[in-house]
Amino acid sequence: MEKIEYTPEGTCSKKISIVLEDDRVTSLDFKMGCPGNLQAVKALVEGMKREDVIARLKGINCYGKGTSCPDQLAIALSGQDAKDAQKDQDTDESEAC
Repeated sequence: MEKIEYTPEGTCSKKISIVLEDDRVTSLDFKMGCPGNLQAVKALVEGMKREDVIARLKGINCYGKGTSCPDQLAIALSGQDAKDAQKDQDTDESEAC
């Protein structure tokens, strides 16, 4: 079992707590944030493989913030620092033009 406690940056949520077993999300909890949306994210990703969650949620943008609670979840699961992940996204966006 792996436990991840992550402090997101640039979002309304203040903490993400994740439990993984056999590389699948078995428990997910957000502190603060938009309750309905975060309950939906939890319901959708629990039971999913880590890499599938990352692939689906990475890069989701909330109100032009450059990140979102789902994006921060993907960053937490990938083991990246939030600032490094933002730099990667900025690079990806500039390469797409």
